[in-house]
Amino acid sequence: MSSSVAPPATYTRAFATNISKYQNDAAALLELHTEYDAYVSSSREIEEELESSLECLTLEVVSLRRERDAAITSMGAARAEASSGIEALSRARTDYQQSSTSLRDAEQRLDEQERRARTAEHECATLNEEVEKALERCVLLEEELAEMVEWERTVRRRDDEEAASLRGEVAALLKRLAAAESERAIERKGSWSNQCNFCK
Repeated sequence: MSSSVAPPATYTRAFATNISKYQNDAAALLELHTEYDAYVSSSREIEEELESSLECLTLEVVSLRRERDAAITSMGAARAEASSGIEALSRARTDYQQSSTSLRDAEQRLDEQERRARTAEHECATLNEEVEKALERCVLLEEELAEMVEWERTVRRRDDEEAASLRGEVAALLKRLAAAESERAIERKGSWSNQCNFCK
């Protein structure tokens, strides 16, 4: 004996609902799968881009590290140079102070030398005036001496002339005296002769 049992209506409706839900889920799953495939594809591209970017960043990091190391080395050298520069600046300041002191001393000595030079110049001017006055006196004395020499020559010529005249007069007087003595001698001789003749 066979009998067919019809499914209840609630089961049919539930089955239809489940199928519809399954179909919706399948469509959603297919859509998700499509989106997943697209995501995977885009992820690969992004991954490749990220790898490329990472490689570039790695190269940049290596370059930056090298630059950093070079900068550190340069910084060390710069610090050494700065230290040396500070020491040189300190020495330069000390030298400048010493130079300033020497310069002030030199300026003081220069002022003293200028003062002495002005004093010496004033003394030279005074001496020049005195020398000029002395030269003027010398010129006057030379003129007076020349006049005295000329006067002495004139007096000497006059004295020579007077002496020559006196010598001539003396010579004449001597001649007259000699003549007079000769006459007296003759007279005396004649007088003695007469006396001798008278005595005889």
